[in-house]
Amino acid sequence: MAFGCAERVGAGSLAREAVHHRRCVSPELAMPSTTLLARIVLATAGPAVGQTAPVVLRSPSRELEIAFATLADGAPAETGQLAYHVTFRAKPVLDWSNLGLDLQGAQLLGREVRILASDASSGDETWSAPHGKANPIRNRYNAVTVRAAETSRPTRRLEIEARAYDDGLAFRYFVPDQPVLSELRLTAEATQ
Repeated sequence: MAFGCAERVGAGSLAREAVHHRRCVSPELAMPSTTLLARIVLATAGPAVGQTAPVVLRSPSRELEIAFATLADGAPAETGQLAYHVTFRAKPVLDWSNLGLDLQGAQLLGREVRILASDASSGDETWSAPHGKANPIRNRYNAVTVRAAETSRPTRRLEIEARAYDDGLAFRYFVPDQPVLSELRLTAEATQ
């Protein structure tokens, strides 16, 4: 899996457009890079109970870790700014950094939210590339989907899908189909 994510692709203005933000971290370099992609996605999510503890995802080797939480005054809280932080071998790589999407004509999505639920999963598959030195390629990861919703009207929902590999981390935004967002126009993404 390549983690040289430096290209940015502009977001369009299609209805129900979701933004996939991929934050990649190479533990050797301890330097982040980003890729922003836009694509049409539709989904639904049911109601869930809020949680206060950070959602922690570790790589299969348990050396890399990414945590998601809502922060109030810089500390994890039941509601607040959606944020994440990354560690490698228990040492900080990225301190708490904000997550969010700036939508045209609307408040920043991610500023005042509550984490409703999280679902963990994992994968381990092997595949062959038609060219290249590394064959076969093993795709082994742990994953989590973090579901969040705004704490006040219009109570828009946002999901973060993350994967932790032994050699890097990736996450993306997913904006599910919802009545309060019949059209979504992304003006900027506010991930730090």
